[in-house]
Amino acid sequence: MQRGAIFTINSPTNAEKLFVQIDSFYPSSKTCPRCLHKFEDLILAMRQWICPHCGQHNQRDYAAALNIKRQGIMQLKAGGHTALRQ
Repeated sequence: MQRGAIFTINSPTNAEKLFVQIDSFYPSSKTCPRCLHKFEDLILAMRQWICPHCGQHNQRDYAAALNIKRQGIMQLKAGGHTALRQ
């Protein structure tokens, strides 16, 4: 698969769904979802961290989920698609 690819998936419950491939090297865990500051010193053992830029308390997995969602919506919009839910 190529980076940033958007695929159409047919499923029995919905006629079509879009699948967005996010770059595997995108720093989703290291990026603060509030200010988008990239926290380079984050190590795998740190499950929570405080952004040195804005002071936001982040849980690693939750921050990654928000950042992956944001990145997917940006790629959809760049591809000319409409993002209905944010």
